Amino acid sequence: MGDGAAVDAVDWIELCNVSASGGCGVPVAASSEAYTGYTDAGLIKQAGSVDDMGNGNFSVAYTFTANRTASTNVTHLLNGNGDEFAGNSFTLVSLENNDQITINWTVSIS
Repeated sequence: MGDGAAVDAVDWIELCNVSASGGCGVPVAASSEAYTGYTDAGLIKQAGSVDDMGNGNFSVAYTFTANRTASTNVTHLLNGNGDEFAGNSFTLVSLENNDQITINWTVSIS
């Protein structure tokens, strides 16, 4: 980062709402897949806990608690402005009220 450059940390985690129109597509470059983040169900995007592992490597984790039935199979890692840094898919998860899911992103820069 340059002298005095503002940095918007990539520390927000978002879950895709499978029930939304279009569902959750497999993440692709340029983010052109179908994707709608949760805006309810206790699964709205959250700033995660960051672990700086040095040399540009870091992890971001957050444990979501569902407050109703919900399903997800895609997560995005974002900055505070909502700009996507990365996306990943995983096996479909069906959550019930009070179920928890922990998302842990690990980023290695080499």
